Amino acid sequence: MYVIHHKLKSSIRWRCSKYGSLNCRAVLKTDIEKKNPQIVTEHTHAMDSQEVNVAICIGEMKAKAATSTTNTLQLYAEGIVNLDDNTRARLPSEDTVKRTLRNQRSNKYPKCPTSLNELIIEGEPDSHRFLLHDNGTDSDERIIVFSTDACLHHLSVVDTWYMKGNFALVPPQFQQLYVIGGKINKAVIEATKNILGDHITIQGCFYHLCQSTHCKIQTLGLEHHYRQNEIFNQFCGMLDGLAFLRIDDALPMPDEATDLVKYFESTYINGCSKIIGKNKRNKIKKIPAPFPPSVWNVHLTTLNDDDRTNNQTERWNHRFSKLVNQTHPSIWHLIEKMRLEVVVDKTHLLQRELGQRQPPKKKIKTYENIQNKLKILTTEYHNGDRIINNFLLTISNWPNYYTYKYMSI
Repeated sequence: MYVIHHKLKSSIRWRCSKYGSLNCRAVLKTDIEKKNPQIVTEHTHAMDSQEVNVAICIGEMKAKAATSTTNTLQLYAEGIVNLDDNTRARLPSEDTVKRTLRNQRSNKYPKCPTSLNELIIEGEPDSHRFLLHDNGTDSDERIIVFSTDACLHHLSVVDTWYMKGNFALVPPQFQQLYVIGGKINKAVIEATKNILGDHITIQGCFYHLCQSTHCKIQTLGLEHHYRQNEIFNQFCGMLDGLAFLRIDDALPMPDEATDLVKYFESTYINGCSKIIGKNKRNKIKKIPAPFPPSVWNVHLTTLNDDDRTNNQTERWNHRFSKLVNQTHPSIWHLIEKMRLEVVVDKTHLLQRELGQRQPPKKKIKTYENIQNKLKILTTEYHNGDRIINNFLLTISNWPNYYTYKYMSI
């Protein structure tokens, strides 16, 4: 085997890979494109066919790693499957080979910055801008915004935006990848209204309301009650079911739920009070709920057959995760995959303009039936044909309760 010794203007000079270990002075010469080999000096040692096979195998793995997103374990397994036992025994360790493949894959990107101060994004791959905003290396809170003008136009003409934060796909130097198209927090609500105005309607995600309630049950040490106490379990279901009521309605509670209800009330209904000052000058300040009922209530949403959750963005997250194919990728890897995703979206839009629509997702009959029953129940309550307790009890005892509340129908 030979390795490059010198690159000249019109040729490459190679020497034996055993130059150091076996003092072999074999020399090979090729043109600059690594073709037309000419042996200048012969080898002085015997050929090692297994070593040659190992080099060929790793070379093929590296070539695939540079041009595909297949994970390194799969590349390794597929690369060695046809080797004979003697060659497999001579391979470097699996971890060494996979590290080599990762390094090969990273070579096509600029060097990864060790801090945000070193991250400088310049240039566009074509005439269309993709980097919309970068508040710069001097910022304490680095924010980088990517989109195309065409995507912004489409965003401006739709009447509903979905927003979602993703923590698994974010590069190590950043806190999250935030996609407009998710789990709304108070900062997002305030920022959105500050920019777009108070006339917009913020609809929280019912899935995340239920998830937040269950997390609080666990935090308060009430998981055992939740699993073993039927009355408490039923009440928790009714608590989430409040989202289907008119905003002004309420329900009684069991003693075990006191702390849970305090949390729910301060976070999602009336807020809480805080004492400010000392001694006689104390003042009580009213702190509003970060997520008032107007945000998470789905009463009218259910009646109007609108989305109760942002599961559409969950589906996109799942799809984009497959494209990225790793957690916490480098910033350059993420940018490349975002560009590829934009190309796919643009293709869908172009096809739509020509009248070719993506076939609609087939709805599962079970979920359609659940949606219809939910709407009937909510309509009966809305028209006064069901009292509050009966309505909430029916929802909390629903056999598919934990199915329908997590699904976007």
